[in-house]
Amino acid sequence: MIRQTLLPMALLTLLAGCSGPSMQELAEDRVEADQVLVEGAAERRNEQQERNEDFLADVPAWALEPPAADTQYLYAVGMAESSKLPLALRKAKLSGDFSLAQEVRQELSGMEKMYESETNASIPLSQYTLVVDRFIERVHLKEEEVVHQEVVPIDGRYHAFMLLRLPISALYAAAQEGRDQDVSRSAQAAYDELQRRLDERQAQRREALESDREYELASGEMTADPQVDTTRQQ
Repeated sequence: MIRQTLLPMALLTLLAGCSGPSMQELAEDRVEADQVLVEGAAERRNEQQERNEDFLADVPAWALEPPAADTQYLYAVGMAESSKLPLALRKAKLSGDFSLAQEVRQELSGMEKMYESETNASIPLSQYTLVVDRFIERVHLKEEEVVHQEVVPIDGRYHAFMLLRLPISALYAAAQEGRDQDVSRSAQAAYDELQRRLDERQAQRREALESDREYELASGEMTADPQVDTTRQQ
């Protein structure tokens, strides 16, 4: 009888030991797993942030803040990366060409908007817009110059940076070329108007540069001035 009683009790004890985790244990495991995921995601973000900061530290200053257009040149930056150095350079050049073309278009779009706002303009807006579009196509990017070029190896890849500039004279040459090739009187008048606006834009740039120089000189003189004695006289 004793053996028959002990057998079921041993079986119940064995079954109890083999039973699954409780709901509380499952909840605690889930919280712990979620915490591990959160900490892992935070660690990955921190690592990515560090990589981004290291990358920015390697980027040339002129690539992050290219020079503004002046009275002689328009500027643009090209950036690209590749596992092959020649391809990285080629892609950076193409990127710079596209950016430079966008600079030319932006330069002229401002003139077009100004022209559109002038209700007393003597040339139809449609004609002027057509001339602007043709003008952009005629601008010879082959006259562009590479001012700076730098390649930085990062994470096993070549990162190429290129600063390009286009002489303002190329814009004038394109305008003159368009005027010479287009026999339409209205188109020639539109090209004359375009050249006039280029002259105005150049004059604005010169005035802005002169104003900046005067400000810098004035600031330098103020810094160099001896300190004024503010001690009260007895």
